[in-house]
Amino acid sequence: MDDPDVLKLQKMLTDIAQSKPPVSKATIVEVSKAALTAIRHFKHVVHLIEKFILKCKSYHKLFGVYMIDSIVRQAQKKFKHKDVFGPRFAVNLRQTLENALTCPAKERVCN
Repeated sequence: MDDPDVLKLQKMLTDIAQSKPPVSKATIVEVSKAALTAIRHFKHVVHLIEKFILKCKSYHKLFGVYMIDSIVRQAQKKFKHKDVFGPRFAVNLRQTLENALTCPAKERVCN
């Protein structure tokens, strides 16, 4: 994908994955704004967020779920009934949440 908005979002997600937790609220809002500017390529945006949750370290997975929440809420607020992110995230929501809940036994906070 050569779209600058999608590339910007991909770089932001890479930077978050390489940073130390916690991820600030401002960063999550910035990611959701970048996702909304790339609405023409919403399928790529959803794929990037789902891939982030799948491949990131366990302490970043919750922030990926926060990103989904923020993107869907902002899209519903901005686009009302023409929202495309909510239905697209809903397609693989079960698998995405299973990926978010999967982590090695050593990294679990509670059993």
